[in-house]
Amino acid sequence: MTENEKQEIVAEVLASLKTNGRTIMQLTPVTTMTSGDYIELNGGRRVEYSVLYNQLYGAAETVIEADKAEMWTAINTLQATVDDFAEVYCTEEEYNAMIDAGTIDPNTKYFIYES
Repeated sequence: MTENEKQEIVAEVLASLKTNGRTIMQLTPVTTMTSGDYIELNGGRRVEYSVLYNQLYGAAETVIEADKAEMWTAINTLQATVDDFAEVYCTEEEYNAMIDAGTIDPNTKYFIYES
């Protein structure tokens, strides 16, 4: 085969690719995929949908678990803060007696009622 013949074959293949090839925007869009579907990656590689799904699911699960742990930490901190505040119901005289005795707790909420 001569160099000229090789050039002609290459030119015909390239022309055929240009004619029959499509850009990604020209491909048929889909809204669902099956585990046997493939997605093209750069560098002439492909990945099966199920592999990509499992990786994305695992990453999302990690983020969700971290968020849940952070949320429970905040809830437990809030609960501990709420638990620290005690409530005492007393008369004004009892309250004044506690002030005089120096037994007023700053973390306690005092409710004064009339006797």
